[in-house]
Amino acid sequence: MRAVVVIVCSALVIGSIAALWRGGLMSPYADDSFWTLTTAGRAGVIAITVSGLALVLWIAQKLTPTFAKLPFLAAAILHSVAALAIFAVIYGVSPQVFYSFYQIIFPDLPAQWVISPATALSRLGDAIDLITAPNLSDDIAGLTFWTLIPFAAWCQRR
Repeated sequence: MRAVVVIVCSALVIGSIAALWRGGLMSPYADDSFWTLTTAGRAGVIAITVSGLALVLWIAQKLTPTFAKLPFLAAAILHSVAALAIFAVIYGVSPQVFYSFYQIIFPDLPAQWVISPATALSRLGDAIDLITAPNLSDDIAGLTFWTLIPFAAWCQRR
């Protein structure tokens, strides 16, 4: 049931953002660096992305009892804020996870720390824009961000 709710919430977000459906859903991403990876590389990126999304949604759903004693509107708002904060943290550390994976694909990459709080906030701002997000990664992150709001409200249904 939760999977259906996530799909419906995502469809609502996609349907409300004309830039995501104008000209076909994948056409804006023809030049995305995702397509430069091998099939195995793309599969790895997809697996990491889906795992991260599942983690965010699982944690968001687990927050439900925390706000259950509050009136619905307060619970829905606070649950949404908490879910978005969790998303922001996971999104903030995701570049390091992907970089570690890229080190497997491209063995010449040096071992280094690639995230910083300032960069994470800037990336999050770019991703939640959805209108001018420059790549598939940012649009998936933005879609997830905006999907969490109705999903958290749904979790608080009475």
